[in-house]
Amino acid sequence: MPRERVVVVGAGVAGLAAAVDLAAAGCEVVVVEKAAAPGGKLREVRVGDHLVDGGPTVLTMRWVFDELFDEAGASFDRSLELTRAHIIARHAWSEDERLDLFADVAESADAIGRLAGPREARGYERFCADAKGIFETLDHSFIRQPRPSLPGLVRAVGLRRLGALRRIRPFTTSWK
Repeated sequence: MPRERVVVVGAGVAGLAAAVDLAAAGCEVVVVEKAAAPGGKLREVRVGDHLVDGGPTVLTMRWVFDELFDEAGASFDRSLELTRAHIIARHAWSEDERLDLFADVAESADAIGRLAGPREARGYERFCADAKGIFETLDHSFIRQPRPSLPGLVRAVGLRRLGALRRIRPFTTSWK
C-alpha cells in the first residue's frame, strides 16, 4: 500500500513539527517554504554586516520538543545544543533607558522596579503568578490534549474544580 503523501506549507517551528509528526506516522512529507531558509521566527535577519537572531527570546514548554523528538525516535538533547542566556530580553528606548528581563521572576521584577518603580514591579510579579496559575490549570486539562475543546476542558477539570476555570478568567484578555 502506498504511503500517504502530505505537503506542509511553511518551514517554521509549527510546519517542521507537523512534518516530523507526519513522517513518524509513516507519511511521505514534502515541506515547502517561501523564504531562503527554514526557521520562520527562528530565522536570522541581516542588519548591515551582522546577522541577528530574529526569533523568539525564550523557549517555553520544552517538553513539547522533547516529546516530538522522542516520538520520531530521536533525542532533542542529542540533536542540538541549547545555551541558557542570563538576559532573555533587552529593551532599549535610548542610550540610557534599558530594561533587561531574566528567566528569574524576582530578578526581572527588580529591573522593572529600577526602571518604573515598585508598583510596576509588584504588577509584574502578580502577572507572572497569574500566568503560572493559568498554565497549571490548563496544562494537562487543555494544552496537552490531542483535540482541545471547551467541553473537553470542562470534563477534564471535573465538576469539583470548575472554580479553577472561573479564576483564570477564560473570556478575558491578558491586557485586562
